[in-house]
Amino acid sequence: MAVQIFKQFFSTREQVLDDIKRSGFWPTTLITPIGGQLPIHFHDSDVHAYVMAGSSWILDAATGERLVTCAGDKFIIPHGELHAEGETTTEMTYIIGLPEARPMKQFLRMQLPTPAQPLGG
Repeated sequence: MAVQIFKQFFSTREQVLDDIKRSGFWPTTLITPIGGQLPIHFHDSDVHAYVMAGSSWILDAATGERLVTCAGDKFIIPHGELHAEGETTTEMTYIIGLPEARPMKQFLRMQLPTPAQPLGG
């Protein structure tokens, strides 16, 4: 399954928390600083992210498409899906839905692709 983006999915924090509650996930906040593009990588869990402030893009390595994200958007990156987060020119704030309670550093640890994993089609 590819990266999914839902444009203008929510307008309030309460809507985000209700959506996370329906999923059975755990909410947490992530603030990313201004910075450059991250390398292509994957995570060992699904990532459900709600952009609260800021804008950037996500590279879907399977399609080569850059998906623009901004406040009000939700995106889902399935576990194992190769992607890269784009550069940010302002600090970004997310509410992240975690499938299980565990430290954020462990949950969002970047796994780099092996030479056997294609970087897109």
